[in-house]
Amino acid sequence: MSKNLEKKTKKVRIIKKLLKDAVSVFIADYRGISNNHMNDLRIICKEEKISLQIQKNTVFKIAFNNTQYSSLKKFFVGPTIVAFSVGNRPSSIVKIFRNFMKENSSFSIRSGMIGEDTVVEGEVMSKLESIRCREEAFLKFSMVVREISILKFLRLLKKIVSI
Repeated sequence: MSKNLEKKTKKVRIIKKLLKDAVSVFIADYRGISNNHMNDLRIICKEEKISLQIQKNTVFKIAFNNTQYSSLKKFFVGPTIVAFSVGNRPSSIVKIFRNFMKENSSFSIRSGMIGEDTVVEGEVMSKLESIRCREEAFLKFSMVVREISILKFLRLLKKIVSI
């Protein structure tokens, strides 16, 4: 086996392992982004336990073949970066990519997939970005419960005063 083929086979194995462990996968076009900005994106993603991969599209297509994410193969056109979310909330990639797009207008999210069968494109992505993480949702819920408790207490006091 040639060295080039061995390298590509190793890359495919790495991507297949990431796909196996991934909660969500998103594909973006990084055309026109400088190395410094890409390094900033890598640092942010690393902090959030998101793996970024830049490979040739053929390597991605081979790796995605016969996996639960195989429906994303059609999006491997042009300069492609793939983000694999392992072990954290699926929408975190979209939030990071959206924030990155604010500073880098040429960067664009092509598509993504959450779980085994939910392909995400267009408007659904903006809705996905607004989903709260578990901690945020719990905090908001506790604030609502606290407000309800205070309102009940105030109503009780008002009734006591009126007696």
